[in-house]
Amino acid sequence: MRALVIAVVVLIIATSAARADDLPPSRLSLLGALRHGTGEVSSSIGYGESIGLEASWQPMAVGQRLGWGVAWSLLWTWYGDQPAARITGSLDTLELDVALRVRFAPTPSPGRVLTVGIGGMLLRSNERLPPDDERAYLGPFGEIGYEHLAWGAVTATIHVRLGPVGTGPTIASALLGIGVAL
Repeated sequence: MRALVIAVVVLIIATSAARADDLPPSRLSLLGALRHGTGEVSSSIGYGESIGLEASWQPMAVGQRLGWGVAWSLLWTWYGDQPAARITGSLDTLELDVALRVRFAPTPSPGRVLTVGIGGMLLRSNERLPPDDERAYLGPFGEIGYEHLAWGAVTATIHVRLGPVGTGPTIASALLGIGVAL
């Protein structure tokens, strides 16, 4: 009987695979950004500062080197007194976007991830913006970034984004996020 119990215990231990815990699959962050119009709208839009929120779903296991993610963000941007603000004296925008990201862990250590993403944004302004003199734009954007998980739940992110591409005023953005992994 003792031999049977030992055999069963050895069998259970041998067949159960050791597996590390998964990384937190979601994140909620506070965003800050510096932004600037590019190309022909560079002088009309100028520099702006943003604040916003980002939520993301990015399942990835410890040891996994390639993954995916989806992120939603909302940004409020103030450009101040710019030539494009002909009526109100201050150019302000609101942006809602969604991004699909490919995530790559450059090392087996958990929590450090490089990202490449594409997405779509809805940009709304309080003034008509060049080059089309519209107040609302819908278009694609591209981004690259770095995400870092520290102390088990604190996240820091930086993404560089260009968009909307080809539909209205193209804006370059550097977004910094501090958040919590959930």
